Amino acid sequence: MNLKLRIFIASVLLLLSMNTFPQDRKFYIFLCFGQSNMEGAGRAEAQDSVVELFDKDNYQSYITTAPSWMLNMIREYDGNPYGRLVEMAKLAQKDGVIKGILLHQGESNTNDTLWTKKVKVVYDNLMEDLDLNPRKVPLLAGEVVHADQGGVCASMNSIIATLPRTIPNSYVISSSGCPDGRDNLHFNAEGYRKLGKRYAAKMLSIMGYNITIPE
Repeated sequence: MNLKLRIFIASVLLLLSMNTFPQDRKFYIFLCFGQSNMEGAGRAEAQDSVVELFDKDNYQSYITTAPSWMLNMIREYDGNPYGRLVEMAKLAQKDGVIKGILLHQGESNTNDTLWTKKVKVVYDNLMEDLDLNPRKVPLLAGEVVHADQGGVCASMNSIIATLPRTIPNSYVISSSGCPDGRDNLHFNAEGYRKLGKRYAAKMLSIMGYNITIPE
């Protein structure tokens, strides 16, 4: 057996031994990031004051000022939340297609007029690092606890409402009527379920489906 034939057979065997599956264009992936309302009801801390941990160029400087309890959470993301998000997204892209990005604010950055620009930095970085087309990957951002629920940070909703001016392919998900917890900062289980359905309804409408999802 000559060398070329051996190399050919070895290459075929290697390919057969690998579990390779083609990307499923109908397997939709949604990236999620944000603050405490994205994770679920979390404790409110004064130090938890920025979305900057997802800014790949500035997160390290923020970590140097982060409180000890937050450092433990950051370690769960290998010290780099944005990097971990991109890493997992690239793995997911091998199997499916990223169709949208979901963002939900917590109690932080309230009345921060630069919030929309900070979100755009993260969004633009994701588009570049994941080779995504911003015209095809919308950003859906949820409101914080609404004024009709006595939301402590309800004033932030007026800023969130302006996000489409900064990111054209973005949509705001209303939190009106979504029940919240005792802290008036985070939603309760029922509130999160309602918000989830509203995220789904909006995404389906963007994709061209005329479906009514009962709350």
